[in-house]
Amino acid sequence: MRKYAKWLVALVATTLLASPAFALTGDVSGFLNVRGIASNNIDDFDSDAGGSNALVDQRFRMQTSMAASEDVKAVFQIETDNVWGHGGSGGKEIGTMGSDAKGQIEVKHLYLDFKAAGANVKAGTQYFKLGRGFIIADDAAGLSVSMDCPAVPDNKLSLFWVKTQENTTTDEADDGDFYAAKYDLKVGEFAVAPYLGYYLEGKGLGDNTILYVGADVDGKIGDVGVSFTAVMNDWEMGNTDGGSFALMAKGTYQMDATTLSLEVATYGDEDAGGEFVTLQQPQSGATGGYNQVSEIITGGKFDTRAGGTSNNIGGAVAPYVQNYTYLKLGAVQKLDDVSKVSAYLVHAEQAADTTAAKAITYGQELDLYYDYTITKGLTATIGAAYLLADSDLGDDDAWKTGAGLMYKF
Repeated sequence: MRKYAKWLVALVATTLLASPAFALTGDVSGFLNVRGIASNNIDDFDSDAGGSNALVDQRFRMQTSMAASEDVKAVFQIETDNVWGHGGSGGKEIGTMGSDAKGQIEVKHLYLDFKAAGANVKAGTQYFKLGRGFIIADDAAGLSVSMDCPAVPDNKLSLFWVKTQENTTTDEADDGDFYAAKYDLKVGEFAVAPYLGYYLEGKGLGDNTILYVGADVDGKIGDVGVSFTAVMNDWEMGNTDGGSFALMAKGTYQMDATTLSLEVATYGDEDAGGEFVTLQQPQSGATGGYNQVSEIITGGKFDTRAGGTSNNIGGAVAPYVQNYTYLKLGAVQKLDDVSKVSAYLVHAEQAADTTAAKAITYGQELDLYYDYTITKGLTATIGAAYLLADSDLGDDDAWKTGAGLMYKF
């Protein structure tokens, strides 16, 4: 028996040695961000109301990919975040005392990435961005296909399908779907990307439709880098219809260790509660666009993404609100190889009336940051913001400070 066993082992070993090698290549990346945030008067712009708050939060994100070859890989990304200290969830959440703390682990990405017939295909929950974030800039389940044009260099066609809602698997009238196409091309020294998108919700969700038409332009005029985005849409939501607009232009000039920028934008819709209609509307279950104008107005680097008390105008949903006209001046000065300072001055107001009130002016905000690289992958940031509040907001100004550690791996 032992002799036969030896023959069997030898046969298996010979077969394995004669077979072609098959190996998986793994990769891990992500970040851990720990931040302390304090603010005052942001909720009511009234010093007598005692509207100050302070918190510490953290966010961890890790992405893994397993590749069988250069042509196929599976991608999986998770995220968890929390505010420090004892709070809700019966005191068992991450951040409280004890070894049995609980926290919600979110699946950010889960998709298959492969190449076939000259195209790159991603199928599953992934990150979608269109219209520089005015239309969509979020994780969602769907399919993306991109392919180069073999006859024209630097030209690429991208197709997207996003499933925003699946109420039943048997009646597609209750579903929400977004379809889009984008074509990237070169026009002289400029990269131009026109796109078309169509969002459809069935009768079970209100029979809503949104049509998007837009384009992004990026390039240089002399020594100045320029970016421009224009998006128009036409929508029908039940018995109501209308149109929205989004316009953004930015110029950047770099001289040695100094970078200067000027950004202007306006986006809104008088018929939709003042907001440019993104995929966040008309039902909150869908994904949406995303913007960060400044620290106090929308949240900035020290927003309240991990929960806790709100520290930006409009609360936690402010980054998804699309009703702004603003002018933003920026200056970034590199001090040395490991540190830099940044300053931004913003004037902002609403672009359109809301259903409850006329468009208001927010005021003028100054944001300051200092970044220092402690070691490779680890950066410390401190920031401060002050809003000279317009009388439309209240009688008193608002301020906000933050300090954070960001480790990227």
